[in-house]
Amino acid sequence: AEFGTYDAQGAIGLRIDDRPRLNLAGQVFHTDSFRAQSETDRANFAGRYNLAITDRLDLALSTRLHDSEADGAARITRAQFGVDPFGIDPRTLNDAADKSFGSFRADVNSSIEPNLRLLTFAYNTQQKFTRYFTRPVTATRFLQREETYDRDVYGLGANLNGRAAVAGRELDFVVGIEGFNEITEFQFFDGLDFQRRV
Repeated sequence: AEFGTYDAQGAIGLRIDDRPRLNLAGQVFHTDSFRAQSETDRANFAGRYNLAITDRLDLALSTRLHDSEADGAARITRAQFGVDPFGIDPRTLNDAADKSFGSFRADVNSSIEPNLRLLTFAYNTQQKFTRYFTRPVTATRFLQREETYDRDVYGLGANLNGRAAVAGRELDFVVGIEGFNEITEFQFFDGLDFQRRV
């Protein structure tokens, strides 16, 4: 493939008792890119499992996962671009980024009456992103900086879906509530030595 680029993807759905129960999908991606020091590796996965506990009660579990690493020289001067538009500044050789992401969710759905359904859910998301980038701090001096974000989210909620007759007309309605807690931690370090904190 061009620039050493490969992309493999797949998905499958399985039925149990003639009902869709399990769905899985995944991707693995790699590229050397058209520039030096610009490789990227990425993997994605998604899955969902449904379980009918009774005729009126069902459970669903789902997840999404992501992991990626990328080298990426951050900048090139106009003069360097004129000599080699695909080149990089040697002072930015060690720039990169790493990212991981995971989400997990559980849904419990119950039919109270034929026209009234209660949907409840709980979820968690965890995400971490680190970036290393080099930039000029004076006309002649470059420094590499690390920025790291660490994010956690926890939430739960419920909604009531139904249909009712109001003044001789059919009315569809949704009433719900959701609460969540999100924490994001941010760190940065400057003057790194090839991604090493000094």
